[in-house]
Amino acid sequence: MSRGRGASVRTYRLTDPATASDRQRFREARGAARVAVREADREDPGARRAAFRQEVGTNVRSASPFLLSLVVSAGEEIDRLLHRLDPGLHWPRYPALSSNPASRFQRLREPPRRFVIATPNGDREAVRRRGFGHTVPFIFSRSDWACLEVVEHSLEVEARIGPARLETLFGVLRVELDAPLPDTIALAILGRRIGEVIDHRSLRGHPWPIVAVEEPPSPSSGQTLVVETGSVAFRMPWVG
Repeated sequence: MSRGRGASVRTYRLTDPATASDRQRFREARGAARVAVREADREDPGARRAAFRQEVGTNVRSASPFLLSLVVSAGEEIDRLLHRLDPGLHWPRYPALSSNPASRFQRLREPPRRFVIATPNGDREAVRRRGFGHTVPFIFSRSDWACLEVVEHSLEVEARIGPARLETLFGVLRVELDAPLPDTIALAILGRRIGEVIDHRSLRGHPWPIVAVEEPPSPSSGQTLVVETGSVAFRMPWVG
């Protein structure tokens, strides 16, 4: 896990990446969903949603604790929110299933950065891929928004809260600041809890440390705080 600043590329390990058994489960669930959707389109349009729920319920095994905290702070209930979840665009053709042991995710903002996943054959790079996902928005205001997203085996979130953009990924929370922090402050906050640095009810009282501070991509933009939240076990509400 990298700490501090000074390099144009930061690396840090995802604590809850997809495993080989997860990927096998994804493929089997997607195949079953495609068969069910073909039959549903011919016989019962309502069965498409049931097939979607079957796939997602089979795949999801964890969630970001920051997502769960943000949902509560927004006055929502996670189970009620998930019952509003609909298939993403062009499902079940998308989102595509990666055969790479490292999940691929598209970068949120330049400069280049990467997630690193440890595998038996050595570290593998992960770059976040976007589009065609299963999402549910749950915060709407003039300045703030948040959207739950199903990412492979996990429930994640992307949000805009005040002067920061936040995104979770397999045990990591990234907080992108609009304005740069002075160097002395950026160094001083390493190791501190994110709730001690950013005052928001979804972050208060949680033991989530800032493990890295990434350089801003330009003098006018802020740093990115990398926070280790871990993941929690989770099952979709319709799974018995």
